[in-house]
Amino acid sequence: LQRLKDEIAEVTNEIENLGSTEERKNMQRNKQVAMGRKKFNMDPKKFLIENDLLKNTCEDIAQFLYKGEGLNKTAIGDYLGERDEFNIQVLHAFVELHEFTDLNLVQALRQFLWSFRLPGEAQKIDLHNPNVKDKPTAERFIAMNRGINDGGDLPEELLRNLYESIKNEPFKIPEDDGNDLTHTFFNPDREGWLLKLG
Repeated sequence: LQRLKDEIAEVTNEIENLGSTEERKNMQRNKQVAMGRKKFNMDPKKFLIENDLLKNTCEDIAQFLYKGEGLNKTAIGDYLGERDEFNIQVLHAFVELHEFTDLNLVQALRQFLWSFRLPGEAQKIDLHNPNVKDKPTAERFIAMNRGINDGGDLPEELLRNLYESIKNEPFKIPEDDGNDLTHTFFNPDREGWLLKLG
């Protein structure tokens, strides 16, 4: 009977160790992914793939960027804006992840442009940019969009409606300066950190 109790205790101990080993692996992986987010924000190309936390496929990278949890929107925009062929494929996969069904063009653009920050000054829309003296008119907007429909023009009424929509409600481009402290202060990994330090 004692031998049976000892065997049960040994098996129970092995099961507990197996579970804690698996938990430790998951915790370690989660820490690596969190570190990967930080390093992505500093250098979008390396850490996650080098540490096998993300497959080097355009679909996996696009999914990671689309979820965007903890990622700097500027870093996402910089990565998607690279002219490298692979980055362009990632951009196409990233666009495919968005759901634009039942949205008009302006709504779809607003949703899409909220998922990253355009590189450089591209995020500034002339119509609402205080540095632009001569704001574009509806006629200029229509002229700038000639030939964009497979060489043909879009209907003028559609372009006027788009212009008015953009004029009346500016695009809200996500602001981030690369110092998003919300992830520092509202992060379960760091919760109570100062208290633990004493």
